[in-house]
Amino acid sequence: MVNQPKPKRPSLAEQIFTATKDSLGLAAISANRAELYDEQKNYAPAIASWKAALAQFQALHDPAGITRALAGLGRVLLAANQELANAEELLRRAVHNYRLLQKPKQAQAALELLVQCLNSEGKQKEAEAVREEAR
Repeated sequence: MVNQPKPKRPSLAEQIFTATKDSLGLAAISANRAELYDEQKNYAPAIASWKAALAQFQALHDPAGITRALAGLGRVLLAANQELANAEELLRRAVHNYRLLQKPKQAQAALELLVQCLNSEGKQKEAEAVREEAR
């Protein structure tokens, strides 16, 4: 499992989920923590938390959670300007999954991030093709 930064003391919810062995609850905490770090532009712990959440959701075979983590990790890598090729792949997978899950708003948001990522990678032609697909 990926190590992630944790608050000095676990939250009450984290204590309860740990005591009751609620893996889905713990995965949700990891994802929520990642979003909080992302909002604070604290990218290193956001990346670590998203990786932990992704591993937890994958272990649970939770398609919605996996997709949320793929999109979140891709978004944070893009914002941090790190591992852009990995961010691109994660965002492509998120778009695909959101479409399968019939979540058009989330798919559209992930597509827009993918366009930004492609532009950051210098792939303007590909970005334009994806932009056209999004319309």
